[in-house]
Amino acid sequence: MPKKRINVIRPTLRQGKRYVLLRFSQEKSKVLDQRSLYTMLSNNFQYAQGIFSLSEAGITIMSFEPSKCLAIVRISDDYLDKFLSSLLFLSTDLGYILVESVKPTLKSLQVLQR
Repeated sequence: MPKKRINVIRPTLRQGKRYVLLRFSQEKSKVLDQRSLYTMLSNNFQYAQGIFSLSEAGITIMSFEPSKCLAIVRISDDYLDKFLSSLLFLSTDLGYILVESVKPTLKSLQVLQR
């Protein structure tokens, strides 16, 4: 039986995840912690897209720094546009939200964050 050559899948295509760097307004982010931020993001996404989309999106807070007003959020690539559009509804609770960057790997985003 001849050997088959299996092509290697690039790491960026394996999971289909995207990492989003978010910057919040100064006055609102000082009172947040990581758990409350996750609750706000997931409840808002569920309100905008539905509970089944929330479970498939896999929203995860990778890091949150209230002193710098930065957060890194991991989300499925298929639901990235829906997640970004749902951030519009959070402006009343979190104030101004700026999406600084969307990268396929966490390492490239952390280099940008420094």
